[in-house]
Amino acid sequence: MLGIQMANPRARIAKAKAGAKRHEPGKKLYINQLVHGGQDFFAKYPGKAVTSSDGASSARWEALQHPQRFLSPEALAAHLDYTKSELINRPGIGLSELSGALMNFNDMLVQGASAKVFHPELSARWSAIWESLNLQSACEVLNDHDYPTADRSSAKIKASVKSICKLGQTLREHWNDWASVFGFMACGTLDLTWLLTLGSLTCAGVWAERMDQVPMAAGDAKATLMNDKQSGLSLIAFLVAEAHAVHGVRLCPDTPAPAASAVFVPVKFDSDDDQVTEQPATSKQTLLEEKRDYLWQTVVPRTKRQEKIRQFYDAFVSEVEAFYAEVNEFGAQDAIAASSLVMPEFRAHVKRIKREAKHKLGDDC
Repeated sequence: MLGIQMANPRARIAKAKAGAKRHEPGKKLYINQLVHGGQDFFAKYPGKAVTSSDGASSARWEALQHPQRFLSPEALAAHLDYTKSELINRPGIGLSELSGALMNFNDMLVQGASAKVFHPELSARWSAIWESLNLQSACEVLNDHDYPTADRSSAKIKASVKSICKLGQTLREHWNDWASVFGFMACGTLDLTWLLTLGSLTCAGVWAERMDQVPMAAGDAKATLMNDKQSGLSLIAFLVAEAHAVHGVRLCPDTPAPAASAVFVPVKFDSDDDQVTEQPATSKQTLLEEKRDYLWQTVVPRTKRQEKIRQFYDAFVSEVEAFYAEVNEFGAQDAIAASSLVMPEFRAHVKRIKREAKHKLGDDC
């Protein structure tokens, strides 16, 4: 399954037993231990999916730290004990909570298909199972939380439990199908927390306000942003500087920008002014100033990886030398303007960056 290794059952059981000591059997589980009991259930962020030679994609599993737990019924069973689920710890309560989850899952799929979020075929497949096993009635009988006064009898409870167990058997027999649904939904959940976070941070001034007390590598760019927290231009400049600090290798200023950005006019995020003005021609001096400013924003990456520092150092030195060469060429046309491009403060910055990088490399430059 695309680079996913099966779990070691003995290791999983040993880990489960170690966790079991922290919970008294039969006492209430205050959180969903299967999901929340381990801090490593979700990955911090999904990585780029990879595709195997047979065309299988890892996209559905990228949200999980340990996707191997869900590759088969046996793999997940090796991870379960009474600290992980009320179905084991307190089965009667577990059946009630499971019934509530099933009813919500059913409503979500039906409504999701109606809203064209889910494919109708997925909803149809689930609805066929739901109706054939009479799960609506079974869930109402077993769900004590939402239906505390439901008409219950021993016969109804027995029939409802049998329906739930048949559902479990159906899921086990079609494990790959429903585990894939789980994987995709987990990835959607994790991916969308990043996407919605991004969306919320574009509210006017919010991004700047939330990071006011956070130390940043691009201190000068941050200070500029803090002077006008609602400025889209300042925010973009700050984020560009932070990205440069992380990656360590500068983007080449000569690289032509995409057509869309060529007509971009920075505006405040709360502005509805979407007019695009024609951009004036850029002079040679302005282009050189932009290149200088790119270099001036450079900070040595925080990483300790030698190859990353080496890559940064070589790229930085190469770009500085190329910049100086262009300034000298421009100086033949306008010596005064060229001299203003390489003031002492800029040269000092270049020397400091080289010195810091050499220090991280053990002076091996």
